[in-house]
Amino acid sequence: MKKQRHHFYALIFLIALLSFNSCENAVDYLEDDTSSSGNKSETNITGIITDELGQPSSGVTVTVEGNNSVTNGFGVYFFEGVKVNRSRFIISARKQGYFDAVKAVTFIKTGTCHYSNLRLIPKIISGSFLSQNGGIINLNNGSSISFPQNAFIDQSGNAYNGNVKIYAKYLNSDQPDYIEQIPGGDLRAIDL
Repeated sequence: MKKQRHHFYALIFLIALLSFNSCENAVDYLEDDTSSSGNKSETNITGIITDELGQPSSGVTVTVEGNNSVTNGFGVYFFEGVKVNRSRFIISARKQGYFDAVKAVTFIKTGTCHYSNLRLIPKIISGSFLSQNGGIINLNNGSSISFPQNAFIDQSGNAYNGNVKIYAKYLNSDQPDYIEQIPGGDLRAIDL
């Protein structure tokens, strides 16, 4: 039964993809698009948002360049004709009870459909402590995070004195789905 359901989801998604023009899943080339205004180009974006077990997640708010979409019952989201940065753009997914999922996508070509999946990770409290005391949070894989005394400040930059709740999840880089879970998705950064 479970296998049939996966085949059904795959078939529905395949039909959805075929209805869109030339979705791209990997970077083959980058387009030097001089016809677009500024650094933005129009594209279509689609993918599937799954939970920690790899099951499609419905009702997830997906955001790209200030535009929102909500996943359907199969976890599928879609943006049509959205303007994105021509070098790289960010897809974020938000659902209550989960960490925000964020993925950077390299722009491929104007007029194509960019395909990108994201995986949601449950947001479960790992521990708490008083900020003035500091604390150590132990994770289920045997690792820990240490916070010194008075390490937290409020939005105004003043020392925060009160209870601190820590939400954390260990991500194992040896797992095959690691790249779907890691925020950012490509581990790139700007070297100043």
